[in-house]
Amino acid sequence: MLQNLLRTAVLAAAGLVVASSTSLASPISFSALASGASMEGVGTVDPRLTIATTNGMGQVIRQGSANVRYNWNGAASQDNGGIIPSGGFADMDPGLTRHDFVFVPNGGLLITSFSVRMLDFGDYNPYSGTASAARVVGLDASSTVVASDTISFTHDATANPTVGSLGNPQVTSDATAAPGSPGNYTFNISAPNIARVEFQFLHNSAQVLTTIPSDPNIGFDSLDVTFTPEPAGATVIVFAAAAALLRRRLRSGCER
Repeated sequence: MLQNLLRTAVLAAAGLVVASSTSLASPISFSALASGASMEGVGTVDPRLTIATTNGMGQVIRQGSANVRYNWNGAASQDNGGIIPSGGFADMDPGLTRHDFVFVPNGGLLITSFSVRMLDFGDYNPYSGTASAARVVGLDASSTVVASDTISFTHDATANPTVGSLGNPQVTSDATAAPGSPGNYTFNISAPNIARVEFQFLHNSAQVLTTIPSDPNIGFDSLDVTFTPEPAGATVIVFAAAAALLRRRLRSGCER
């Protein structure tokens, strides 16, 4: 009893909510947030979830809104085309766009499954690379990868590539592409002990950091998270995940 009270007090002081529910609506809705509003922070999207990026520019996007991250190539060209009505999100930093989103469950919870859809990845190639990859990883409290889902492909080095290992990127990497293509890919990971989820990217261009997206003009939606209570006596999981998130934000000044 005393341990639980102490844990609640410490987590509350750190800005983390101790939650008792074990499930989350599928998918998470961004309808309560305006287009352009920040979706980062402790409980901004849901009280059980903390979200952060290095740039601090994670914002809500909607199809046809003025907060434009990408444009699809359909017959009727559409800004942020394909984003579901309840909204999506993207890193809107106008400089070095990273999309390095981190998701940490709040007090007393672990993540058991996580899915998110990525749209429009790979039809724009501003850094002239020839290989692109994106992945979602789940890490435990010791930062060991316990689950991951990756999509990778090669392509020509032009700014708008038309030749690629998964087909013409102007088709397969556009937001209008068939599900499972780079332009319309849903990441799914699951494990019983996920303490942190990260979006990670890799490309082979020498022009810029290789750990940012080869295509910065992408968006995400259909976020779906399932939680479970942490095991008894495993409070360290919450603190380790929160500490990792804070370290990431503190390093942002020297990484930009």
